[in-house]
Amino acid sequence: MHNPEPQASAAHVPLAERWRRLRAAYRYANLASHHVLGFTVKLALLVYFGFGLLFLALRYAILPNIDLYKDDIERAASRALGNQVAIARIYASWSGLNPSLFLGDVTLTDKAGRRLLALPSVSATFSGGAWSRPNRASRRSS
Repeated sequence: MHNPEPQASAAHVPLAERWRRLRAAYRYANLASHHVLGFTVKLALLVYFGFGLLFLALRYAILPNIDLYKDDIERAASRALGNQVAIARIYASWSGLNPSLFLGDVTLTDKAGRRLLALPSVSATFSGGAWSRPNRASRRSS
């Protein structure tokens, strides 16, 4: 069970035994790294195709039918601003990989029903490159 003899120093272990231990350690490390690499590759493919499906759903299912979500967008904007928001027209399009959103006749009214703001048109284009660059305002302030 337990060997009371002291461990032999590394200098007294035969070369063949050291080589066997080294090969076993290499096989163990190779097996472990193989599983980690396999998991990483599978995860990267899952994320890649997940974003691809999300992009396709946005491109072909959601944005062409953006007018169906007009009431939800108005409710979300009203909740965020604390006042009633009304949007007369909404339109979405694509320019390359960048979706664009157009809102027409946007009005903001207070709780009493008075018009606070009226905008004939509001447009925004979302660019993926802008998300990857640092904020310019933070660079100016530092």
